[in-house]
Amino acid sequence: MTRTGSPEDMQLLCIFRLQLDGSLKHTSWFIEPSPELFEVLQYATDNLQLVDGSTHFRLNDYHLHVGREIGGQGYSVLVYHDAPEETLEHATDNVFYSVFKYSAIGMALVSPEGKWLQVNDALCDLLKYSREELLTMNFQEVSHPEDLQQDLSYLKLLLERKIETYQLLKRYVTREGRLLWAQLNVSLIWRKDGSARFLVAQIQDQTESIQYRDHLEKLNYDLEEAQKTARMSTFLIDLKNHTVTFSKSIRELVGHWKGTMRFRSLQQDFSADQYEAFLNWISRCQDSGQPEEFHLQLSGLVRGTYVLRGKRDQNDPDRILGVLQEP
Repeated sequence: MTRTGSPEDMQLLCIFRLQLDGSLKHTSWFIEPSPELFEVLQYATDNLQLVDGSTHFRLNDYHLHVGREIGGQGYSVLVYHDAPEETLEHATDNVFYSVFKYSAIGMALVSPEGKWLQVNDALCDLLKYSREELLTMNFQEVSHPEDLQQDLSYLKLLLERKIETYQLLKRYVTREGRLLWAQLNVSLIWRKDGSARFLVAQIQDQTESIQYRDHLEKLNYDLEEAQKTARMSTFLIDLKNHTVTFSKSIRELVGHWKGTMRFRSLQQDFSADQYEAFLNWISRCQDSGQPEEFHLQLSGLVRGTYVLRGKRDQNDPDRILGVLQEP
């Protein structure tokens, strides 16, 4: 009989309460053993060295977890057996079945070398390949060449156990040659001997989100260029945090002003009277709910006259939206 580690990834066979003398007589069985296991337990209890606390023992193919009961009236014993490793198909059918097969996002089991082992319908629809076609390929073949190296670098860290999972935004190439942006999440299932068994990959289409983001970035760029041409900058005043946030074009008007500034940071360019008038203008915007105008005279590092036009945000009374421009 030898000591062993915690009974992880094992099959629980029976649970019973052992008397202080170590005898199986008058034992309370919570899960009864098979006749074969009972014979093994008889031998085990005759030779078991009972201790305070808990301990683990291995006997043949069985693992015994023995714990001293609170109050010291006996011992609780859990008996485990090494659970056989499921086949890949069995793992798919039982562990991942409902999530894997019916998931609305692409999912796959992938070998450590990158070969597709199992793919769901959503992934086939995403990449426009049939299941039969994908199972003859690897993920490298459908990855955009510019994004492949980053994926492989993370995979190397995963196989070296330096990370437990990774995610990245990458491009795939569909069967039709179309570029597809997707969010990839990868984790790794290990065998009991410590070797890599297979990867679990979740692949979610992000193409529309990326295209919309690119559209917004272009739109913002165009708006910024228009504001520079018009010599103006939009702003948002946060009354809770006492900050004002300007669009990027503020640099064209007041070179040393940043995107977001606290009210007190503006004082270096305001006279005392102008700063008080600025605060009064904010109060008017907040109280009236109508567009309010304020002629601002800078007298610090940058000198000049500007017009502030602002109005309380109808959706948030603690914000003022407006524009700063040259008169």
